[in-house]
Amino acid sequence: MSTGMLGRVSLSDLQGPMNDLMEKLAGPNGHRWLRELNRFLRRQGTWTSLLPLVVESDGNSGEDYIRYLARNWELNNHAKQAILSPEFVVTRDVKYEIQLLMRSDFDVLPTSKSVYQVAAGRGYKPAPLEVGPLLRSMMRRNDFKKLGIQCIVVMQPEEILTARFYIGMDDTLSVVAPGAEKRWSNDTAWAFVAPEEDVYVHA
Repeated sequence: MSTGMLGRVSLSDLQGPMNDLMEKLAGPNGHRWLRELNRFLRRQGTWTSLLPLVVESDGNSGEDYIRYLARNWELNNHAKQAILSPEFVVTRDVKYEIQLLMRSDFDVLPTSKSVYQVAAGRGYKPAPLEVGPLLRSMMRRNDFKKLGIQCIVVMQPEEILTARFYIGMDDTLSVVAPGAEKRWSNDTAWAFVAPEEDVYVHA
């Protein structure tokens, strides 16, 4: 190998991108860059246009949500009960930046407990209940395909036991309530709310 060469790439050409990558991995959004780097190395799609996911509340009541969602998606009774529960607090003009934890963020299939722990370590906040219907209304089947998942579980505060909204690729909105130690499936993503100061950076 020639001096100053790494394979067929010159070290001088490599130095700039490597320095840039290391700075991004060491920065405040390093976990995102690492996730996309791992996806790139597996030849999976990266930096999908879906990210970041942002939803905005519009002041709809629980009854309004149910009427709207029922026209386009399949809601089970547990989802309707959660939307009508006292814990479902309605806001107006509040923007939520959604952060997804993916299976690639974990060494083994995660439990609810480990999902909350990783999210807390990154500064993510549990999502208010209204995020479930808001996120359901924006997700289409092709969006799930782009992300390589079958469903999104909206992780509400742990003390709210009435619901973990389950948004399915099959046009459903339902509720799941797995125990803290039960392991999730490979094709699941978990939704949290980004802290207000967290700014998504593409480059």
